[in-house]
Amino acid sequence: MNASKRLYGFPLVIMLAVLIIPAITFAQQDKKGKEMKTDTSLAAAHKYLDAFNRGDVKAMAATFAVPGQILDGMAPHVWQGPTATEDWYKDVLREGKEHGASGYLVTVGEPLHNDINGDSAYIVLPATMTFV
Repeated sequence: MNASKRLYGFPLVIMLAVLIIPAITFAQQDKKGKEMKTDTSLAAAHKYLDAFNRGDVKAMAATFAVPGQILDGMAPHVWQGPTATEDWYKDVLREGKEHGASGYLVTVGEPLHNDINGDSAYIVLPATMTFV
């Protein structure tokens, strides 16, 4: 029987993976491959999460500046380089399959921290992840 469940440890890990990344520049590319800046670091985080919720790994990767890094409690724990987002997401799906989880959905509240210093940001969002 599939039932929607809440996972409280994993959202924190996702938020760490998404938002606590050194020297992120919050870049995106337009359809022609030209780099565009997002309006704010918080907007970049929301774009990433929206893409995650849709399962759109290419859109997730577009919010990361290269080189990006992801730190997660799931092995191998660190993903970095130009394919960090794609590699992490592939491992998320593999881990989910091993535990029978799918249909991830992350919702967030208002920022507890939204500190920007040059091209770096530290954002903390209360988050809930649900899955089937």
